[in-house]
Amino acid sequence: MHKGDRPDLQFNRQGLQGIPEGPDTLVYTLELVQQAVVLLAFASEAEGTLTVFAPCGGRVKGSATDGKGGCLFAFAADQPGSYRIQFQTIANQAVGSCRLTLKQCWRTTDRVSPVPAERLESRLIQKLRRNLLVQPKQALEEFWQEIDAQGTPLQEEHPDHPGLRLCTFVWRSMENISNIRIHLLFRTALPNDYFMKHIEQTDVWYTTVQLPARGRYAYQIQLNVPPGPPPDMDSSPEYKLMYFASAQLDPFNPRRCFDEHGSRYEGLSLLEMPDAPAQPWTAQRPAIERGNISRSYFFSSLLQDERPVAVYTPPGYSGQAGPYGLMFVFDEQWFLTRVPTATILDNLLADKAIPPLVAVIIGNGPGEARSRQLPCNPLFADFMASELLPWVKSRYPVTENPARIIVAGASYGGLAASYVALRRPEVFGQVLSLSGSYWWTSPGKNIRFAPPHPQLVSLYLQQPKLPLQFYLTAGIGEIDLSGCGRSILTTNRYLRDVFLAKGYEVRYEEFVGGHDFLSWRGKMAEGLRYLTASWQSNND
Repeated sequence: MHKGDRPDLQFNRQGLQGIPEGPDTLVYTLELVQQAVVLLAFASEAEGTLTVFAPCGGRVKGSATDGKGGCLFAFAADQPGSYRIQFQTIANQAVGSCRLTLKQCWRTTDRVSPVPAERLESRLIQKLRRNLLVQPKQALEEFWQEIDAQGTPLQEEHPDHPGLRLCTFVWRSMENISNIRIHLLFRTALPNDYFMKHIEQTDVWYTTVQLPARGRYAYQIQLNVPPGPPPDMDSSPEYKLMYFASAQLDPFNPRRCFDEHGSRYEGLSLLEMPDAPAQPWTAQRPAIERGNISRSYFFSSLLQDERPVAVYTPPGYSGQAGPYGLMFVFDEQWFLTRVPTATILDNLLADKAIPPLVAVIIGNGPGEARSRQLPCNPLFADFMASELLPWVKSRYPVTENPARIIVAGASYGGLAASYVALRRPEVFGQVLSLSGSYWWTSPGKNIRFAPPHPQLVSLYLQQPKLPLQFYLTAGIGEIDLSGCGRSILTTNRYLRDVFLAKGYEVRYEEFVGGHDFLSWRGKMAEGLRYLTASWQSNND
């Protein structure tokens, strides 16, 4: 059992029978009670999508499958009845051999813990409480009318701290709900503050959280959260999926982000504070020239796997021009969507904020390849320098100058960017790291009892100064609340200090936010502007 797992989450591994609906579609049905949470395991030889539809026919949630391994999948049933689980292959592939296994199904209301009563209250909640004592029906009607008019979260100035604001989240329900939690991707409030309190004999649930006025946050609302702490990196995938299965959009907040599919279980609600810094390069502009994205698959002989690769070429690109600057970015599935790299480059180029460049956005290999290959993996660094870079140079007129080649990424990708440059500085001369996971240490080592320095810091300390330039950024909400030693913020500050002490050229910036794409997409543009400013003096 993994740390953070519940001992009552035992798996029954019941196989489900699928019914073909054509050569490329297989359908399963599952009868569920209301407020059930289901964990499924799916395996197929074909690449495709697995989608769950509610009894009313609406989409609940979906997941892509690569046909190279199994996947885990969890969802919550917000209504009773027959749920349709559809597997559909891509490019008209035959369905082939498939197996869908019901690993766990439980009713969330049977497994919840009480919520402490103490909490902050906004002025609107205080007003509601007063009015409920006089005219309860009218007080509720006026309250919900105000919520509909303003939207949520409700924001108020903090009476004692001008740099903070009080943000009140609400939920409306008279159903049998045991608890409601805000899953905010910025963890600096006390854990109990994220749970809503129910005002008795009303349909009002609420919680008020203090948040920095310069922040930009993504969040969801969870119903009937199981007892125990939120999952951490030591928790099993099963526990993580089950814990967040009911997470959904805030129905009173019309602002959304990363809502690619339209289901309320697959998007995030957006909270932008009044003093949040502008992100002028992240939204598409209708009247500018756009670059081109070409996508293909690359097989690595060193890694013995295949991954998607997308190549961005700037507006006006010519194979006879150049040499162009070059950027490599990890995690293609995120940096084409949640961080809109192509849009950011288009806008920066339109504003003449950066010189033209080619960007190679690299996907991950199948299964758990990301967690094996990105953290300080010498074979992956050699793949980048000895396989992928020559492939790019054979197809595009790009620079030979390491001082004009950026390697970039977020989280494990930021760690990988700094490691790849350390191992192959003769090839990669610039690093753009967004919330790099510099706490990482080799598997089998307890990070709390690791050597005096995080592993990558130790590697840089052992080397003489290299011809590298860095842009590092981290969020003030990326702190360690579990005591496991995995603080993004602390280790980024540590690495910055090491770089400065060794004489590296480095810019370090902190943002008001958590470990999420909302802040990274803005900082991606800032990092590109900083690093490419030196290219004028580093021409080929």
